[in-house]
Amino acid sequence: LVPVVPYGLTTYMCHTDFVWIMTGNPPSCRTLHGPVEIADFFAEGMGTKFASTPCSGLYPVDFIGEGDRMVAVAKGRGELRNGVVYNNNNLFLFEVKQDKIVRMVECGDSSTVMVAVNGTHLEEGEPL
Repeated sequence: LVPVVPYGLTTYMCHTDFVWIMTGNPPSCRTLHGPVEIADFFAEGMGTKFASTPCSGLYPVDFIGEGDRMVAVAKGRGELRNGVVYNNNNLFLFEVKQDKIVRMVECGDSSTVMVAVNGTHLEEGEPL
């Protein structure tokens, strides 16, 4: 399996109008616009929380595509700097425009993100 690094998308694969939608419950859900905002999100947020370990990353399990859309099923795993282990299953929908990714919708277990990354539980999140 080859890990896919999400913020690697900002360098060469994304359209200038790229939008990344993370579904789920606050504070895990958000919408990011453009490569700069995504790079900042990882540099200032997620990039500071995860430890760099050999097995960390998103590992694609299956791909389904047609026309300008593709779905990827992936397993995410890693370890946070505080020692908490992170394991999640993800579904990504990609839309392509002019040979670049213009939209990505990420669906995962936001309660896993809330506990591992944000240190909160689902019932402590903000209502939708």
